[in-house]
Amino acid sequence: MELVVSGDRIRALTHILSCLYRLHDHCWMTVYREDPQQDDDSDAPTAPQVHWSAVNPAGSAYGLFVLSDAFFDVLRPPQDSMFECYVHVKTLLDILRSQTKMHTCTVTTAEDRLVIVLDGNHGVQKRHKLTYEDRPCVFPAVDMTSPYTLSVQPSMARDWTEKLLNTGKAGECSFHCTPTTCVIRSCVYGPLEGHLRHSIQTEVRISVEQLKEYIVQRDTSIYFSLWEFRAAISAAEVLGSYVRLEFAHGGDPLFLRLDTGGTFRGEFILATAGEPTSAPPPPPKKRTAPPLKQPVRRPQPTAEVAIKESQDDDVLPVRPKPEPSPTTTPIPHDFEENWTVYEAPDEEVPPTQTTEPTRMFEPLFP
Repeated sequence: MELVVSGDRIRALTHILSCLYRLHDHCWMTVYREDPQQDDDSDAPTAPQVHWSAVNPAGSAYGLFVLSDAFFDVLRPPQDSMFECYVHVKTLLDILRSQTKMHTCTVTTAEDRLVIVLDGNHGVQKRHKLTYEDRPCVFPAVDMTSPYTLSVQPSMARDWTEKLLNTGKAGECSFHCTPTTCVIRSCVYGPLEGHLRHSIQTEVRISVEQLKEYIVQRDTSIYFSLWEFRAAISAAEVLGSYVRLEFAHGGDPLFLRLDTGGTFRGEFILATAGEPTSAPPPPPKKRTAPPLKQPVRRPQPTAEVAIKESQDDDVLPVRPKPEPSPTTTPIPHDFEENWTVYEAPDEEVPPTQTTEPTRMFEPLFP
């Protein structure tokens, strides 16, 4: 197996790996002798292909880039039907992001190693040997057809997401589409301050007339991860491709297809969810220990009062009784005293508590 890439296509390969790195720190490189998606009954000649793919840790997002034989200067497929390896993306990016300009990049295999050779200016040649894992690649078992379609320029789609607050990998957004309107929304929940939770809801109304294609017959709403959606939009903008969104209803996968009309194409599959049946439950409050109550000093009864309370004048003065317990003996009415009440402060949630609601997307892989 041998792959040779030259010129600006080295930069395109670097952008492809950067996009997959946002899904996972490892990816698959699969070299097919024949097109794996071609029908077996077809007699047309097939050409070898190279697939780069990755799956996020939750299994709710899948990214795939298909590179045809025209993308490479040299593409010698393996002797078997396919060759696949599981490699570390960050290591590949460190190799390809060289400070000096590289003319060609050659990828071969030798002694169970992935050998990468970079040829640069003044006859400089860099050679790297990487270990890889022989792990079979995966593909989500989902229906690849969806009834609704939306095509948009990547710069316009990036403008949508820039208006949504950055919520990291846990953030989500939603599409609310009708036959004549399209709205994208997001909601960020902040920490509790007293008894009030601060939240910011953002809504971006999309002009359907400015879209390249918009086909929606019925009202629908889908919720999906904002992090993977931004990764696909960023890849489309760098690679100069339109973004075609294909979707149905909540729970059905969302497809983002990138077609440069040239030597490679990309495809992202995101898990979605429907309208929530109820508001997300608030996070549990963190209890704080109440302050210790200070004991209240009560005046002790005198001997004169004890004698006055006695109904027999002939008996000797009685020694006053010990101080009564506040929980067992009522307090005599003859005493006037000031009571000091200590109350525990209201329990509050500390501002550092995690308040971001998490929507559980069904994994794409069984």
